[in-house]
Amino acid sequence: MKRDHTLQTQSIARPCWWTLLTLIQFPIVSCRRHWRANLMTAGAAFALLVAAANGEAASLEPGPQMCVARMNHYSLQMPDGRVALLGGHGTGFVSLDSMDLWSPTNNEFACVGLPFVYDSGALVRMADGRYLMAGGAADLGVAPGYASAQILDPASATVTTTGTTMVRPRMMCAGTQLTGGKVLIVGGWYDQDSATYGEIWLTTLFRPPVRSTHPVPCPGFIRPRMARRSSSAAWMPMAQA
Repeated sequence: MKRDHTLQTQSIARPCWWTLLTLIQFPIVSCRRHWRANLMTAGAAFALLVAAANGEAASLEPGPQMCVARMNHYSLQMPDGRVALLGGHGTGFVSLDSMDLWSPTNNEFACVGLPFVYDSGALVRMADGRYLMAGGAADLGVAPGYASAQILDPASATVTTTGTTMVRPRMMCAGTQLTGGKVLIVGGWYDQDSATYGEIWLTTLFRPPVRSTHPVPCPGFIRPRMARRSSSAAWMPMAQA
């Protein structure tokens, strides 16, 4: 007797709705903090769900290889379509002082050296469109991390130093833009001082540093010259919350 494989074929072509919903739900529930990864995962799963419902053969194509294996990094899209993968930590939980810059023109990544290590720091968009990258964890996620601060200019996809350091080292901190061009940085894991006290960066007094970084083909990258410490920018400590 010939077996009917119609039902089996349909079950393969159209995966169970509950199975797909479970795949979408699991990474979001288990990792709420990494909302960017959750959003990408949910989007990909939703695309597969729609394709399966329409009887289409959905697939994901492999992309270009990054210069450095990294996780827990930030991703930002530049005005010209390029995408920057900022810092994070790589193999052996070593905090990274580089970013991968993807170009839609040639579909390749270029390596760019950052002035400082940047892993689990704050990322704040400022009034002029630039981003303040503050703090970051040491290797192996050791707290309180670093008190360094640097600036990403999306227009040129370059990163420069601020010429100053924060009042306290911080990792896993948060920040927001205030009125008057100021930036508030608060919190940190798991140092008592950084977790208790905030600080404000007076961005209105900022002057660009001496030199910025420039993207180069993988695997090398340019190490930027550090800007001299200047009184044109300052961090102001805050009282205990």
